[in-house]
Amino acid sequence: FAALRDFETGGHLERMAHYARLIAKHLQHDCALTDEYIEHLYLFAPLHDIGKIGIPDSILLKPGPLTPAERAVMETHVNKGVVVLQRLIGDFQLDQLPDAEVMVNVVAAHHECLDGSGYPNRLFGDAIPLEARIIAVADVLDALTSHRPYKDPWPLQDAIAELKRLVAACKLDHRCVDAIEAHVEEVMAIRDRFDDTLLAAGDQRSPQQKAPAVRRGLSGSAELSPDSELQPQAVPINRWQELAEPQEWTQQQPGRGGSCERCARASLPYRGWRGSARQPRCSAHDPGNPGSTG
Repeated sequence: FAALRDFETGGHLERMAHYARLIAKHLQHDCALTDEYIEHLYLFAPLHDIGKIGIPDSILLKPGPLTPAERAVMETHVNKGVVVLQRLIGDFQLDQLPDAEVMVNVVAAHHECLDGSGYPNRLFGDAIPLEARIIAVADVLDALTSHRPYKDPWPLQDAIAELKRLVAACKLDHRCVDAIEAHVEEVMAIRDRFDDTLLAAGDQRSPQQKAPAVRRGLSGSAELSPDSELQPQAVPINRWQELAEPQEWTQQQPGRGGSCERCARASLPYRGWRGSARQPRCSAHDPGNPGSTG
C-alpha cells in the first residue's frame, strides 16, 4: 500500500522501522517488552502513515507549507489509516493476530503528544500507547535527519537536541529520546545503510565502502559490521503481507518438505501457507505445525 502513493520514500519507512526497533530494544527490560512485541512493532512501523493514500496529491505532495485548511485535511490521514486497518483485520480475520492492537495503535496514536496537544484524539500522558510514543520519536528523528524538498538534513546531534526540546515541551517520551542518544553509532549506521540516494540508484560500492549495518539478535545485543552487505530494499510493506493472507493451510506430501530452514533437521511432511514462499521448519521451530517431526 505504501508504494501506491509517493508520500514516503522506501528509505524513510526502513529507517524509521529500524529506529523504532532500536528504541524498543533499549526499553525492553524496563518496560517488560517481549521479543515478539518488538519484532511486531518493527513490522508494523511502516504502516504508520498508511492513511495518506486517501489524501489528495495537491496537499500530500505540496512542496511548501500547508494552509490551516490543508493541514486539517492532512490530519485526517490518521483516521483514514485506522479505517484501512480495521477493514483489513475484518476481511482477513486478523483480530486474533498477536499484537493486532499494536498495529492499530501505531497508526491511530503516533501523532498524539504527551501534553494532550496532538491529534486526532488529544490523548494525554499514559493514555498514549508505548508503541505510538516509540513511532513518534522514530518518525520525527528521520524527518529531521533526512532531505526534504524544503530543507536539508539536520546533523544528528542537532536532531537529538530538537528531540530533547520536544521532551521538555511535554510532546515526546523522554525514555524514547534517551534511547536514541544512547545508541548514536547505531542510528548513524541505520541512516547511512538506508540512504535514499543509494536505495534509488542501487548500491554499487565495494563492501569496504559500504556503511556499517546493524545486526541484532533476539538477545538484544547489537553489532556494527563494516562488511555487511547492503541490498536495496523491496517495498517495506511486503514484510507483513504474509500476515494478511487468508488462513488456509495446505498439507504437503511426504518427500516434498526438505530440511528445516533454521537448523536443517528433518521436516517431513510439513504445512505451509498456500501460495506463500514459506520454507519448511521442524517441530522445534514451528511448534504450531503438527506435521513436522524433529
